[in-house]
Amino acid sequence: MPPGLPYMYTNGLFLGFIFAFLLRRYRYDWWSRYNYLTSAALDTGVAISGLLIFFAVQSWDGAFPAWWGNPADGVVDHCPLSGANFNGDSW
Repeated sequence: MPPGLPYMYTNGLFLGFIFAFLLRRYRYDWWSRYNYLTSAALDTGVAISGLLIFFAVQSWDGAFPAWWGNPADGVVDHCPLSGANFNGDSW
């Protein structure tokens, strides 16, 4: 996948402005006729992406990296502030 260059973002914003604002304002008949296709395409894309991510995570045999909430040794409390005194009492 190629990197996103700065002009790609401005082109996307420009096209989004054209289709979201100008078409609805000046060509409402065309926009109202074909808007359901855009809505259906976006909904389908979100659903398919969710399924792909679900099956990719379920079929992945690798282990998640050890981080603060998922330690490799099974001891959950690895917070550096776990022993801190927040209430002002002396120990």
